[in-house]
Amino acid sequence: MTSLFARTNVRDITKPGGDSTEHNILALDYWQDQVRYEGSSYPSGTIGCAVLNIPEEQITAAVTLAASLQSVILAIPMGLVQTKQLKAAGDNIFQMIDLLQQFPPFSMFDDGDFRGWIGSLFTEESLQNALDYIVAYGTTGLSVAFQNPYRMGLGCLKVIQILVQLLWSLSVYQGAILPFA
Repeated sequence: MTSLFARTNVRDITKPGGDSTEHNILALDYWQDQVRYEGSSYPSGTIGCAVLNIPEEQITAAVTLAASLQSVILAIPMGLVQTKQLKAAGDNIFQMIDLLQQFPPFSMFDDGDFRGWIGSLFTEESLQNALDYIVAYGTTGLSVAFQNPYRMGLGCLKVIQILVQLLWSLSVYQGAILPFA
């Protein structure tokens, strides 16, 4: 079985005592002609075909929402991210989820777990932690990403980056494949 990502509890053997570390990441497992997600199986190709059927207007609306997230990503290296940008990004993320949940393949997935987790990444405390992480990253470098005090802030910024990439990838995928359909 090939896992694109894994959402599981993993024993971290690099820590004394092998502490258990939780990784909340989307899991897509590929085995023979099936794709498995959260205990459900789909024939290979189902998810890709479903994406092709999302109306272009919905993809365009989602990509438009992603543009504000892109401004956050571009401001990170310069240390110019502001709390209001992060709050707006959180609001846009929930709008994107609502938009995409109307259509397969996203309507096939239970988003309850992710809504709560994403919501916890956009609290005042987490937003401040994200800003602190950006400052620490600017002064210390990449090693700060492995420091536990910045876990929530890093999670907030990663969700923003992943959703921007997802939405633009959907747009490019449709644009490249639909002319051949």
